[in-house]
Amino acid sequence: MPVRRLGMLLFEDVEVLDFAGPFEVFSMARATDHTPLFEVCTFSRAGRPLHARHGLAVIPQYGLADLPPLDVLLLPGGPDAGVQRVLDDADFLRWLVAQRPRLELLLLCRYRRCRHLGRRFGRD
Repeated sequence: MPVRRLGMLLFEDVEVLDFAGPFEVFSMARATDHTPLFEVCTFSRAGRPLHARHGLAVIPQYGLADLPPLDVLLLPGGPDAGVQRVLDDADFLRWLVAQRPRLELLLLCRYRRCRHLGRRFGRD
């Protein structure tokens, strides 16, 4: 079974549990022969350090410019203002739509505006 690259978007005020929990789970996922199922990476729009909820400093591995191709994309949640900044970021949304042909799966953690994002992504 091929290893799938799973990317997690990080943004200012991202909910820690919404990215750290899935990061741990997907990083530990193994096939029956104990080979990893996922290569998990983190990224932000610019790839610069940022602060998650309650001030936790986080350093993404990549920015959009140098992010390797993804098979799975996880968009963690956060406070409405943080999520809204992501949904209002036209450059990010263009990037997201461009990923559609390659992505096997788009995972959303606690997005209250999932339908809005789904419409922008081209799905209901």
